[in-house]
Amino acid sequence: MAKKDKKQDVELITRDEAEDDLETKLGETGQKVGRSVGKALKTSKASVDTVHKRLKQSETLRKTRAKSKEVLEKTKTSLEKTRDNLAKRKATEEDEE
Repeated sequence: MAKKDKKQDVELITRDEAEDDLETKLGETGQKVGRSVGKALKTSKASVDTVHKRLKQSETLRKTRAKSKEVLEKTKTSLEKTRDNLAKRKATEEDEE
């Protein structure tokens, strides 16, 4: 129930109306804050998911590199043995001649 004060030309409202206005404004502000927080949480979750995905990729890559290094060492050892065997065979053939 708004009244006009003739001297100051100011609108006076009742305490209930003031409380209702305040509750409305607080509710709207709360909704805005809630939406902002929700968006921030989504963004944070996306960032965490991205970091987690990259960590998994990094771990997979590390394992792959370790495996490749192991295979390379085995191949190197095998080639050295083959080279030694060929040298022995060649020496044996030269001795027979």
